[in-house]
Amino acid sequence: MQGLAWGEDTLKQELEELRASYESLKVDHKKLEKAHTKLEKAHFSLQQEKESMVTISKEEPRAIPTCDIGITCDIVDESFYVPIVVAPMH
Repeated sequence: MQGLAWGEDTLKQELEELRASYESLKVDHKKLEKAHTKLEKAHFSLQQEKESMVTISKEEPRAIPTCDIGITCDIVDESFYVPIVVAPMH
């Protein structure tokens, strides 16, 4: 009978440990849900910011290079670039 009592005590102890572990996991799960929600909101916010940046960059004029081979190469938007002058090769 002592063997059965010892086995029963061991099983009760394991059951209590499992219950404590289960409760801890429930708390951790709630924390993860909150963190996940915050990450989803941050991701959505970053997506919107990226989309607005893409829209802005599409609206800005782009420099278009035009060249006469061997003589000059000018950049249309010269506020950012200095024209490149290449000597003719004859």
